[in-house]
Amino acid sequence: MNDTNSKYFGVGKGLRQGDPPPPNLGAEVLKRMLIKAAAHGLIEGLLPEVQMGGIISLQYADETLLLLKNDLQQARHFKFLLACFEHLSGMKINHHKSDLLTLNTPEEEKNNLARLFCCNISSFPIKYLGVPLHYSKLRR
Repeated sequence: MNDTNSKYFGVGKGLRQGDPPPPNLGAEVLKRMLIKAAAHGLIEGLLPEVQMGGIISLQYADETLLLLKNDLQQARHFKFLLACFEHLSGMKINHHKSDLLTLNTPEEEKNNLARLFCCNISSFPIKYLGVPLHYSKLRR
């Protein structure tokens, strides 16, 4: 310590069998599941011309934005993947804290998606990680 050797100290923390995985490990597993599903054509994120399969998720700490092309069948696949992730990881999605944001989507489609994902419909402007996002400010 501070350029000098010290006595050995034992590690007091760690994972044990049956412990839930750390949240960031769960987020990484979810991200890989979504990338694999996109590679197989089950879902497609936004801007597929920028990245193969599109941009599907943005994650920072425990905040996750999931991005999906407006397609009800793909939304069903997406919901199935989320249910599989919950079942396999033991983690649960808090639907009361989840919001659906759409761009240029008819009201009936918004309602169908909100029912499918069991979440509230939200609208712009929003704050993400403390940064205000407004519909008119979003550009390619």
